[in-house]
Amino acid sequence: MGRIPVDKPRIQNINKQKEIASALFSLFMEEGFQNQSTTKLCEVSGKSKATLYKYFESKREIVQFIMEDKLKKIASFKDIILNEKFDHKTRYKNAVSVTIDAIDGITPVFLKDIAMVYPDLYKAILELKKMSLDTLRDFYEDGIKKNVFINLSADILVLNDDLFFTAILESDFMETQKLDLKTLFEGYFKIRFNGILK
Repeated sequence: MGRIPVDKPRIQNINKQKEIASALFSLFMEEGFQNQSTTKLCEVSGKSKATLYKYFESKREIVQFIMEDKLKKIASFKDIILNEKFDHKTRYKNAVSVTIDAIDGITPVFLKDIAMVYPDLYKAILELKKMSLDTLRDFYEDGIKKNVFINLSADILVLNDDLFFTAILESDFMETQKLDLKTLFEGYFKIRFNGILK
């Protein structure tokens, strides 16, 4: 979908857009999106060119739709981890579970294409990372203050999380690993939380 879009109204049908995006998700995650032709997108989605363009202006818009859906799901961890109705362990476990489910399927290939082809969209990933670190800092500070966590600096804990998130976002690191994103997150946060609990 590299052609110049025709200026005509698109149909805003979230269910149809989700259907198309879902059909293309595996292709984009396995092979990336930048070298995919419109013909390939039609073949994989089972839709005609006219149908694709009815719901999406361009390939970029499909990628953006997929990415925004993932980022929204990941961002939902904030409400869970800051919900003081539950203890710290429960909040952390539930927030990590939501995050792991949200990132399931995301690959280094997709992240690399986002960074190279759509740097403005990649900026949204970096903004989510910053929000996540700020949220975790508040959570760690509260847990330390309430004597739930060992007496460490929340800044050091957040720095460690920042290094982990940065390593994941750097495709070269991810491409050398034999673990998928979901497995890395599960292992990291299991070690992290067991290490800071009293």
